[in-house]
Amino acid sequence: MRSLKMYINLILLAVILLPGTAKLKAQSPVTDTVSLLKFDRASLLNKIDTNSWTYKMEQRDDRWSRIVGRKDFQLFYRNNYEGTLKEHGPTAYISSYGNATLFWLNKINDVEIAAAGVTEENAHEFIYHVVVNDSTEVVPWNKPVIFRRNKYTTYAYLGKFDTQNKIVKIEFYNIKNYQDKMTWVLNGLYMPRASVKLIVLGYNNKNLFRPFRQEYIPYNEHHYFPQDKDNTKAITFNWSESINHVRIVMKNTIQNDMYSVYLKKTIDNKSDTVYVSNKWAISYYRHDPELFVNSSYFNKPGKYEIIVVPEAPDNFNINSMDKAVKIPFTVLPTKTQSFSWLQLLMITGMVILVAVLLFLIYYFINKRRSAKIAQQKEMATLELQSVRSQLNPHFIFNALAGIQNLMNKGDINATNRYLSKFSRITRNVLDDKNKEAITIDEEVSLLEDYLQMEQMRFGFNYNIHIDEKIDRANIEIPSMLLQPYIENAVKHGVSSLKQAGIIAIAILLKSGSLVLEVKDNGNGFDTNTKAAGNGTVLSEKRVDLINQINKNNTISVSKKSDPSGTTISIKLNNWV
Repeated sequence: MRSLKMYINLILLAVILLPGTAKLKAQSPVTDTVSLLKFDRASLLNKIDTNSWTYKMEQRDDRWSRIVGRKDFQLFYRNNYEGTLKEHGPTAYISSYGNATLFWLNKINDVEIAAAGVTEENAHEFIYHVVVNDSTEVVPWNKPVIFRRNKYTTYAYLGKFDTQNKIVKIEFYNIKNYQDKMTWVLNGLYMPRASVKLIVLGYNNKNLFRPFRQEYIPYNEHHYFPQDKDNTKAITFNWSESINHVRIVMKNTIQNDMYSVYLKKTIDNKSDTVYVSNKWAISYYRHDPELFVNSSYFNKPGKYEIIVVPEAPDNFNINSMDKAVKIPFTVLPTKTQSFSWLQLLMITGMVILVAVLLFLIYYFINKRRSAKIAQQKEMATLELQSVRSQLNPHFIFNALAGIQNLMNKGDINATNRYLSKFSRITRNVLDDKNKEAITIDEEVSLLEDYLQMEQMRFGFNYNIHIDEKIDRANIEIPSMLLQPYIENAVKHGVSSLKQAGIIAIAILLKSGSLVLEVKDNGNGFDTNTKAAGNGTVLSEKRVDLINQINKNNTISVSKKSDPSGTTISIKLNNWV
């Protein structure tokens, strides 16, 4: 939209300055089409933005022309072109080039550059540099230091640069807004020969799936080209459907798409040249541009020639074939040997026989392995049941010891409540004796009864937290998995602290795994010492057996202890 307004302003300005009618000739693709327009000069004065940089810079006495601009600055250029369209063709051709603006110049020896919107007051906010032929920095990065004024405005003068047979790149930006950097490339018919580094023949393996064809499929063939002289080495290969493409790699330049690729082919004494592309690609892994010529261009035996030539815009009428790089190659007829039907049947029979033998070997080996795994799993299951049967008497023995302790103290009420809790736990344990897993709700109910029993003896406090995202009524865990660790927390952690003792139990959901935690504020213990309690030893053995049976849903136990307390963390991996 901004560009459209600029061009309208230019047309209106020209009509105002010329009396009567205005004849507008199109001298380049940038200017408008040849036309003859009549306007009312008085009404046009009200339509021109006389405060714009375009109006202030593009007056007839200065002859500046706008290149491109940003919100806080605009670049302008001017030159001393003395030729005519009839003599030399268009003076310039402008186009977008990636995030830069490319400007081809025809018969223009030098160009001056100015930046409107940049004055001595704000010059410290801008920086620019100029590079010639993508190799020589003629103006290093610096802020503008030269300022000039016409009768309308003050601007920064960036310099006058020789552009004949050169390519000049100007980068200009506000240091407060690097993302809005402007890059302008001036090409004064700088068209050096392409530096072709490599030609690669690309193959695929389509013919490997055709047993009646016998062909040698090589790896990619690389052909290197010297850069100091013309290459005359011819490439020859047999045509086959396994050839996928020819890849051309050249040395990277500032303007790769200037180099067009053509293919000349001579088949049956008839020659033809076709345009392939100028879309050179630079991949993440390769810094040199490359272009692929698909095999459909050379899918017949004959003589071919890849031509890489630098080209200016078509309307410049410049012949640059003297700078072309030519790479000849010859495609020979395919040498194919077919199998006889007898050979094909014999090969097919051998393949089937080998396949049957391999299948039988795999079947019997897999059958033996499966039987062995089933046997090991059965043994582990029986051993796990044995360990569980040892845990239940251990718990009952400890509970009876607690009852005896209360009776010795003569606390009849506490003894009765203790017996009530104990009877309910005993009934649940006996009812679930054949169940390896119970729901989280059932496990928590058992733990509540047990903690309340022990609370009567030692007077500690406890709390149980369950993650709201857990389906506690349906998710099952190994029965009485936490009880031995809670028992240790009671007896060795908080029993001596009385009411100051705290046991915190948490059941959490983390990334599809259940995490069961038991924390107490006891004096801690040495986690490197092997557990001496019978309940803890049996629990660890039980976890090992569960892991042997369930390879995909393992259980891991970690312990952390210091003088301020102990944390036991049991993680049921991939349990939910």
